[in-house]
Amino acid sequence: MIFAIFINPDNFPYVFSFTYFTSIIIAFVYALIAGRKLTRKPQQWALTVGCTFLSLILFSKLGSIPVAQWWNFISDNTNNTCQHKTILGGLIGAIVVFLLLRKYFEFSWKTLDVFALLLPFCAAWQRIGCLVSGCCFGNVTHASFSFQYSVGSAAYLAQLEHGLISSDYLMSLPVIPCRFII
Repeated sequence: MIFAIFINPDNFPYVFSFTYFTSIIIAFVYALIAGRKLTRKPQQWALTVGCTFLSLILFSKLGSIPVAQWWNFISDNTNNTCQHKTILGGLIGAIVVFLLLRKYFEFSWKTLDVFALLLPFCAAWQRIGCLVSGCCFGNVTHASFSFQYSVGSAAYLAQLEHGLISSDYLMSLPVIPCRFII
C-alpha cells in the first residue's frame, strides 16, 4: 500500500444525508426550470416532476426492503430503523411514474432528456456521501490507493465479524469502496 486515506465516519455523521438531499433538491429545481422550456403545460410539468421525484425517494427505500415487508413499512413504518437505499429501486419507480404521466399529459419524448442529464450528476454527488459515510465500503485491497475506516465503521465491523481483523486494530484493513470504482 502506497497511499491510503483514513476516514472516520463519526466525524461526518450527516454527510450521506446531506449529499442525498442536496442532489434531490438541485435536480428537482433543475428539472422544473429545464422542463418548462420543453413544454407549454407548466402545471402538468410541475406535477410530473414532483411525482417523479417522490417516487424516486419512495422506491429507493422500498427497493432495499424485501417485498414481503413493504406493506408493514408503508402502513405503520415498522421498518423505520433501516437506513438503506438503492438507486435501482428509485430509478424503476421514477421511470414508471414519469412514463405514465408523460403519456397522460402528452409530453414529448424530449422531456426525458431532462432526467438523463441529471442522473450522472446526482449519482456522483451521492457517491461522495457514500464514500465518506462508509456505507458502501467495498473489498479489502492491496492496491496502491485505498481507504481505511475507523473503529465502529461498517467496514471495520464487517472485517471484525469475518475474522479479517481483531478487536485491537485501530482501523479497518485497506479497502477500495465499490462507490469509488463504479
